[in-house]
Amino acid sequence: MRALDTSEQVRRVRADTEFLPGLRAIAAPGHTPGHLLFYLSANDIPVLFTGDAAKNRAELLSGHVDASECHADSECSLQTIWRWWREVPGTILIPGHDLTMRLDEDGQPELIGKRAAAIAAWFSESLSQATNFDLTDAAPQA
Repeated sequence: MRALDTSEQVRRVRADTEFLPGLRAIAAPGHTPGHLLFYLSANDIPVLFTGDAAKNRAELLSGHVDASECHADSECSLQTIWRWWREVPGTILIPGHDLTMRLDEDGQPELIGKRAAAIAAWFSESLSQATNFDLTDAAPQA
């Protein structure tokens, strides 16, 4: 940390600043101290990267987060995310642990892409022979 703190090659990014042309850092405390969102406006379609301030669609829709240092701050950060996301129609949101999404005509998140999950298991003496179990088509468990 000391070396990073004194290095001339390291530039600290401050909240609520445009630190590169078209790339803004936005304060999003709660999950961890100093957490930032990044809003890219330099291309035709804006992109909002939330990191773990909004880990998934469930947190965005419920307004509640899991695994946060301060849940009250995290819930305020979710409101900030929604504000920035709604500002420009078509903005793409990239959460920390889910598929990329955008808002549909009703203002609800729709996933861009397809969820996929599988488990590979080795039942033989060779790692070249794996059995894959596709988890995406499985019925949800109650």
